[in-house]
Amino acid sequence: MKEYRVVGRQADKEDAPLYMLTVFAKNHVIAKTKFFGAMSKINKIKRTKAEIVSVEELKEQKVLRARTYGVWIRINSNNNPKNIYKEFRET
Repeated sequence: MKEYRVVGRQADKEDAPLYMLTVFAKNHVIAKTKFFGAMSKINKIKRTKAEIVSVEELKEQKVLRARTYGVWIRINSNNNPKNIYKEFRET
């Protein structure tokens, strides 16, 4: 798994705000797909109305230090959406 930073915006507006998403994916095509999925769920922007500004692979800076990763999960239940956060420590 590689870490990608995908930046995109709504295509039909010149002054549309930029949206950035950091995703873990096997390649840049899957990273774009995950970005479009998040855009349609969170911002209500479909794939046909959005455009990708940049996709860049993030390299790990310091390999020999311990890192803490946080995972945000959003679950849509019948009543209301719930946000869950879990942290993992890599040594």
